[in-house]
Amino acid sequence: MAVSKTSTAGTSHGCYSTASAVPATCAASWRGWRKPSTQSHVHPRLGGLTPAQHRRGLRLQKLPARFVAPTEALPIAAGRVTFIRRVSTAGTVSMLSQTFRVGKRHRGLYVRLVLNTQQGRLSAYLDGRLLKRWPYKLLNK
Repeated sequence: MAVSKTSTAGTSHGCYSTASAVPATCAASWRGWRKPSTQSHVHPRLGGLTPAQHRRGLRLQKLPARFVAPTEALPIAAGRVTFIRRVSTAGTVSMLSQTFRVGKRHRGLYVRLVLNTQQGRLSAYLDGRLLKRWPYKLLNK
């Protein structure tokens, strides 16, 4: 694998563009950049304070002693949830620990899976075109 060196803004050393070859100097550079932005950048909406100064001035809010966290299952809201998945060599995609067959001719391609919670169905799209549609039973309905 070829690794290209790219320069980082404000630093004289180079950082590598692949995640597997990130030297310690890049991590130090990132920490060095992040620290001043939260400790030296003044925000007008925070009353002229830096984010770090604003956080130090806040009091920790505790829950009342009589508070009980709900433990029952929450209802699923009506709407859509979108997943991007790569079609396996067998022509299937996996979503939420379930496998769906899309077709071998689409292997290696990325499809958009749209779970419609109100209608209880899962749709697979490739380049905006509907490939397949399956009924999808929600477990906690």
